[in-house]
Amino acid sequence: METFIEKFIEFKKTKNTSDIPWEDSVVWKDGDSFIYLQSSEIRYVSWSFGVLSIIPHPESILSKYFNAIIINSDFIMVGKNIKTGN
Repeated sequence: METFIEKFIEFKKTKNTSDIPWEDSVVWKDGDSFIYLQSSEIRYVSWSFGVLSIIPHPESILSKYFNAIIINSDFIMVGKNIKTGN
């Protein structure tokens, strides 16, 4: 994940949970840190068997590189303002 965080500033990393805009983010655990993407970067999310797929928003720089971002983590939270495809 570190290489993505360095290349794409859209991925935010923190150890302080008060930094996270929970209602407007998808948050997952990576070691002892939390990584999150905010709703402005996300078109919608869907999931199956504990694996989350994030579809980038067409206006996000992420959509120029990825069709989907697949997250497999023990801890994933989807904020209430994130659109879902399920």
